Amino acid sequence: MRILFGSGEPYLPSVRGGAECSVDELVRALGGDGHACEVVVGIRRGAPRRWHRVRRLLSANRSIARRDLRNGYPTQRAVPRAVVAALRERLAVFRPDLVVGWNRVSEELAREAARASIPSLVWVHDATLTWSHGRLPPEPTTRIAAVSEFLARRVRERLGRSVAVLRPFIQLEDYRCEARRPEFVTFVNPREAKGVEIALAIAERLPARRFLFVGSQGLLARERTALAARVARQRNIRVERHVSDMRTVYARTALLLVPSLCEDAAPRVILEAHVNGIPVVASQVGGIPEVSGGAAVLLPASAPPARWAAEVERLLDEPAWLAEVASRSRANASRPELGSAAILAAFLRLASPHVPAA
Repeated sequence: MRILFGSGEPYLPSVRGGAECSVDELVRALGGDGHACEVVVGIRRGAPRRWHRVRRLLSANRSIARRDLRNGYPTQRAVPRAVVAALRERLAVFRPDLVVGWNRVSEELAREAARASIPSLVWVHDATLTWSHGRLPPEPTTRIAAVSEFLARRVRERLGRSVAVLRPFIQLEDYRCEARRPEFVTFVNPREAKGVEIALAIAERLPARRFLFVGSQGLLARERTALAARVARQRNIRVERHVSDMRTVYARTALLLVPSLCEDAAPRVILEAHVNGIPVVASQVGGIPEVSGGAAVLLPASAPPARWAAEVERLLDEPAWLAEVASRSRANASRPELGSAAILAAFLRLASPHVPAA
């Protein structure tokens, strides 16, 4: 099968979010299974956009997108407003059997695919549904999948259409640490929506514990400045930049905090931590209970910081409780339906009948 993936968002290696990692790992697995895949995405703000404009002026073929193989497969990158045109160009040249869109401009990509009589699949990763404007082509031309049962219900309610569940594709073995020296309570992606205020309040109440805040590539300059100012007043917090190999973080993590205020659909960090037996204390919102499989310690996002701090301290201070939660965490990461082989098979079960039906 020939599959063209597309999004208006920036992509790896410049941006490494949950959706981007899931797409990347799925594309690699499909390639290993004998399928031909390409990706069309947007680029980040700044100099690269100027490069694209100059290239278009000088290029003999006036190609809309810049092609590279940095991820190990063809990736076409265009300025966000030109992503749809770049996809249109690849539809004519690559001639895919299926188009898979995620996040921004998913509807536009599906509509372009429909005009070319090519079936499409919209893979929804985000509960905000900002890509939806009520212009999605009908079935059987376009199908919808979501990364969790929670999100599938949300999309069904919003769009009134059937929605399959296609969980995030995670090669969990790639996140397993060979050796660990746990020392930190770790919090990834310190943003307001992810509960940075809760994490800061927990650290303030537990001055004897060491905290590690790991930034994301999506942090805005004002968010980094505000975080630096807050952390300067709390000596037990260490801030590090985002890293491409999260094993270097998990190897030092004793406990993971996921105090999200937003409705996270299926946060990968929970499973990445669980495969290492790292206990998770998280918000009981969105798809987090579903992903954690009963293994995480869940609290209402509205719970007072004192209660969050008490649960963290109890885990770290009671070895028997810590060992029990760690064992449940490993068991959760071992669920067959979360394995990469099962999710690859689920994708092919969705795609294979969809192509001839559409």
